[in-house]
Amino acid sequence: MQSKLSLGTAQWGMDYGWANERGQPGFSELEKMLEMALANGVRHLDTAQCYGNAEGILGKLGVAKAGFKINSKLNQIGCAATTASILAQLDSSLRALKVEQIESLMVHNVQDLLEPNGDVIWGVFRSLLAEERVGKIGVSVYHPEELEDLLHLEDLGIVQVPLNLYDQRFLNTDWLGKLKEQGVVIQARSIFLQGILTLSPGSLPIHLQSIREHQERLTN
Repeated sequence: MQSKLSLGTAQWGMDYGWANERGQPGFSELEKMLEMALANGVRHLDTAQCYGNAEGILGKLGVAKAGFKINSKLNQIGCAATTASILAQLDSSLRALKVEQIESLMVHNVQDLLEPNGDVIWGVFRSLLAEERVGKIGVSVYHPEELEDLLHLEDLGIVQVPLNLYDQRFLNTDWLGKLKEQGVVIQARSIFLQGILTLSPGSLPIHLQSIREHQERLTN
């Protein structure tokens, strides 16, 4: 059975995460992570253009040849985007990843689709889907209310949402049910809240002391 787990790669390409004290993992560490993933049936990797040099690292690691399927997200496309500029962004990602196609392509900033040329952006995404350069097209969102402007999108195939023990906003709405009814794949991200859920209460930084009581309950 296909694993429902994906590995996120933000920390692979930059110093990322509230609990990250070591920076980017080394190449040998990443190879071990990939070996462990393969051994446990995990075949999906999630990345993005704005994750530093993560796409390039994945390309050097040869993840596609190893059998991994890749989700990526285009940088802020902006209201000045054209068909040519969007295709150029995708080609840049594919070259870095050393692949000709990817499993899923998402708009990283939902606001890009709400700009006057949002239809142009989505039209390019649909053409990429029709050409089978991507397997699914979708969007990464941050707030439940953003989904209201997305359900009408033709060929919407995947939506990425933040979801973890401390952030259950999407579970407290009916949006996930509506997406499921439309056959849209729902991908949960930030499940460890950038590592915060792994910290002991005593190691929380000053700016996170407001959640100490919750962290103590979680630890107990």
